[in-house]
Amino acid sequence: NSMQAQIHSNRVCVGDTLRDHIESRVDSTFRRFGSWVRRVTVSLDDINGPRGGVCKQCTVVVTTRGIRHIVVKETDADVFAAVSSAIRRAGMSLNRKAKELQSRRTRLGRRLELDFDISQNEQEVPS
Repeated sequence: NSMQAQIHSNRVCVGDTLRDHIESRVDSTFRRFGSWVRRVTVSLDDINGPRGGVCKQCTVVVTTRGIRHIVVKETDADVFAAVSSAIRRAGMSLNRKAKELQSRRTRLGRRLELDFDISQNEQEVPS
């Protein structure tokens, strides 16, 4: 049961290789969060158009149960690098939010209803 990404593209050609890269990164980063993650949207844009330079922007939006969306933007000349970095940062941000939520719930004497173990999420996902 792999985590599916919704992919939106503006002025960036998404071929099979890039699509596989995105889906693989999304799955390996967010699968461990189980059903807490409702949706991951990856949007790509070429913000410089024909001028070249550092121009590929990747925006990752993670929709979860119980907290506001996590939004991460990353820009790089290489679209694969922008995707990897944005997804990795979104995963780290989500993990931080889960820990904050858990400590707040613990202080309030409520059990945190998350179907994953935060302590298992410490390792960095290689980029």
